[in-house]
Amino acid sequence: MPMSLKNFIKQLSKSRHLQYWFLQFVGWTGLAIYTLLSLTLYYQANPEWKHIAHTFLQSPLGLIISLPLRPLYLRIWHWSLMARLLVVSLAVLVCAFIWTVTRMLLFMWMADAEGLFQSDFGGWFFPGMFVYLSWTLLFYCIHYYQLQQEEHLIAVDLAAQRQEEYLKRLKAETIAKEAQLKMLRYQINPHFLFNTLNAIKGLVYLKENDVAADMILRLSTFLRYSLESNPLLNISLEKEVESLKVYLDIEVVRFAERLKVEYKITDKAKKASVPSMILQPIVENAIKYAIAPSENGGTIEIKGWVDDTFLCIAVCDDGPGIGFTTPADKPEGCGVGLQNTQERLVTLYEDDYQFTLSNKAGGGLRVYIRVPYQTVVASS
Repeated sequence: MPMSLKNFIKQLSKSRHLQYWFLQFVGWTGLAIYTLLSLTLYYQANPEWKHIAHTFLQSPLGLIISLPLRPLYLRIWHWSLMARLLVVSLAVLVCAFIWTVTRMLLFMWMADAEGLFQSDFGGWFFPGMFVYLSWTLLFYCIHYYQLQQEEHLIAVDLAAQRQEEYLKRLKAETIAKEAQLKMLRYQINPHFLFNTLNAIKGLVYLKENDVAADMILRLSTFLRYSLESNPLLNISLEKEVESLKVYLDIEVVRFAERLKVEYKITDKAKKASVPSMILQPIVENAIKYAIAPSENGGTIEIKGWVDDTFLCIAVCDDGPGIGFTTPADKPEGCGVGLQNTQERLVTLYEDDYQFTLSNKAGGGLRVYIRVPYQTVVASS
C-alpha cells in the first residue's frame, strides 16, 4: 500500500470532518453512477449527452443542498425525540423540494422541455425525499457510532490510566514493603552481634583463645548466611532450622551445658515455605529472657507441623513466662525481636496468619505462629 494512501487512511480514521466530506463524495458519486446505470441507460439504449450530464450534475446540487443538514442535526442532537422528528421531517421535505425544483429546472433548460412541473413533479419529488431521508438515517447511524467509539476510547484511556496508577501504587507499596522487611530483618542482627562480641571478649579475657577462635568462625558463618539470604524471599522450614542451628551453635558456646535445644518437626512441615530468619529473633528472645537469667539455664523446644492447610510453628522455653499475650502489649524494654516478627508477618500475610504468646502450664513461654501452608518453588 502506498505511503500516501496509508497516511490518508490514518487521517481519515482520526478526523470527523474528513470522514464527513469523504462520505459525502462517495455517497453522491455513488448515487450518480447508480442513477446512470439503473435509469438513464435502462430506459435509453443510446442516451443523449445532455441526459448523462444532467445525471452527474444533479449529485453536486444534492450535495450542496445537504450541507446545512449536518450543523442542524448536531444542534438538535440532544433535543427530545418528538422535537427532533419534527425538525428532521421538515428538513427532509425542504431539501427534497429544493433539490427537485433545481433538478427539474436544470433538465428543462438542458433538454428544452416544457410543462414538466405539471406532468411529473411527484415522480421527481418522492425519489428526492427518499434520498434525503436515507442521508439523514445514515448520518444519525454514523454519528451515533462515532460517539460510541469515542466513549469506548475514553473508557479505554481511563482504564489504562487507572492501570498505570495502580501499577505505580503497587510498585511504591512493594518498594515500601521491601524497605520495611529489610529494616526489620537488619534490626535483629545488631542485638545478636552485640551479645556475641561481648561473649568473645569474655573468652579472650579468660585466655580461652581456641574457644574464642571457634566462636568467631561460627559467627562469620552465621553472618555470611544472614547477609546472603534475601529477607524478601521465603525458604523451606528445613533450611530455616539449619540456619537457626548455626546461630544456636554460637549460643551453645556462650552458655555451654546451660542451653539445650530440641527439634520436633514433621517431614511435611520441613518442606513448608517460611520467611527467612523468622525464627531467629524468637529463639534469641527465649535465650535472653529464659536461659540467660537462670543459673541452671533451660531448654528451648522448636516444633513444626501441618494442620489442614496451615503450617504451625511453636517455640517453647521453660523460663518464667510473660504477663502479656501479644507482642504489641509487651512492656517497654522487652526488646524488638517479637514485635519485628509480628510486623514481618503482617507485611507478608496481612490478616491471614496467627502469632500468639502464651504461658505454659508447667512454666515457660510458648510462641505460636500459624501461616498458610505453601511449599517453596524451586528456582530454575
